Amino acid sequence: MSDWIFVMRGHAQECLTQIQQKKWILNDHTTNKSKLQKGDKVLFYIAGQHRQRIIADAIISYKLKIEDEKQIVGLYKINIWKERLLIITLIPLLEFVKNKEKWGIHFQRGIIPIIKKDFELILKNKIIKKSQHNDPLKILKIRCAKGKIAKKEF
Repeated sequence: MSDWIFVMRGHAQECLTQIQQKKWILNDHTTNKSKLQKGDKVLFYIAGQHRQRIIADAIISYKLKIEDEKQIVGLYKINIWKERLLIITLIPLLEFVKNKEKWGIHFQRGIIPIIKKDFELILKNKIIKKSQHNDPLKILKIRCAKGKIAKKEF
C-alpha cells in the first residue's frame, strides 16, 4: 500500500463536496494516477495563497475507473478534519520536501507520493489547535524549543 497527497487548487468547500461523494475526480494529465491502488491512504491538500492546508484523509476503495466520462477513484473511511492543518508548520520535518525554502514546488502536482513516516507525521499533527495556525513561525519556534526540529527561520 502507498500513501499520497491529493492536491486541489480552489476553495476547500469544492474539495469537501467531492470527498463527501466518496470519489475523487482526476483529469487526463494527472501524474501518478495509474499507480493508485485499493487500500492506499490519501491526504487532501488545498493549494494556493492563504490556503495551503490539509483538510481530510481517506482510503482508496477502488482503483481508477471511468464513470460518466470522468476518471475517478473511490474513497472510504473518510475523515474531514475539524481543524485544517497549515502545512508550513510541518515543512521542516517532512522528508519528501527536499527544498525547505521553496517548499511549494513539492505541492505542484495533482497526486504526490509520500513516505509512510511523513504521512503519519501529518496525521499525528492534525490536532494542533486552530489558534496556533495564525502564526506558523510561532509554532516552529515552539517545536524548536522542545527539541523536535533544528532551529531555522523561513
